[in-house]
Amino acid sequence: MVLFRDHDVIGKLMDLIEVHFREQKNPGFYANQLNMTLWRINRLARIYYQRTVYQLVQDRIHREAELLLRTTLMTAKEIAFEVGVCDPAYFSNCFKRVSGLTPLKYRGSEGKKPALLFPLDLPRRASGPEV
Repeated sequence: MVLFRDHDVIGKLMDLIEVHFREQKNPGFYANQLNMTLWRINRLARIYYQRTVYQLVQDRIHREAELLLRTTLMTAKEIAFEVGVCDPAYFSNCFKRVSGLTPLKYRGSEGKKPALLFPLDLPRRASGPEV
């Protein structure tokens, strides 16, 4: 039975994950922040998302890594540190296990160059008489 309060708790959990996923990988942190047991939080996460809290955090890390690979020129090592993974080799292995591609191959499959979030505003040549 799903209660309205449970819906609020799940919303707060997802907000916490969004804010802290880089530095807090431990599901116990999220349970403590919500003043609930890890067992109860995992039960709700499974009801709403069919995932544990740990899996939700890992999913968020992976989505951030994909975004950075698509939208920046950061290296895989830099992205690993950006998403809070201290070992770049571990990051690459985990990324490959989830996506089926290494970070570099993933970037290559998305196009030749990463898309920039903000187009570069290059100065234009003045239209006037040439000197």
